Amino acid sequence: KNCENTDTMLINIIEPATIKMPNDTFVCIKSPILGLQAMPPGLIGKWTSVPAKVTPDGKFDPDMEGTYTLTFTVAGGDKTCERKGTMVIIVNPLPKPQIAGDNKICLKDSTTLMVTDLSSTLTTYAWGPPDSGLSDYDKSTVKASPTQNTTYTVTVTAYGSGTTTAT
Repeated sequence: KNCENTDTMLINIIEPATIKMPNDTFVCIKSPILGLQAMPPGLIGKWTSVPAKVTPDGKFDPDMEGTYTLTFTVAGGDKTCERKGTMVIIVNPLPKPQIAGDNKICLKDSTTLMVTDLSSTLTTYAWGPPDSGLSDYDKSTVKASPTQNTTYTVTVTAYGSGTTTAT
């Protein structure tokens, strides 16, 4: 006679974790350290990046220019399946503005001052000091008509590249 027996196994389908990553972003070199959080809060996982620049707990230090691809991995186990999410952080250099123009003029004359490093087409300018004989305060090129010795300053903000001041 043949001996026979039966065994059964229930296979449970695990709903994988849904990962919502932070948006891709641009930051300026030397910006504060970013604390990254994949969503929903409380996901247990590990951050990695290429090139290596992020800590396993999601701290990213933008101290070097470049493009970084970051991955958040939720490991598989009894309660979840392995899942990965990615994002990109681009670390841009600071603008390097320099003011060009005559630095000696006669009283009642004027000179044209302009920013010589136009780092980006998406750039804003803030000239100072206020009420110092400038024709504009928010253009890359301005006319200066000072009535006394004056030090002019321009702060340049380039989208995705930070803010720098030149005098």
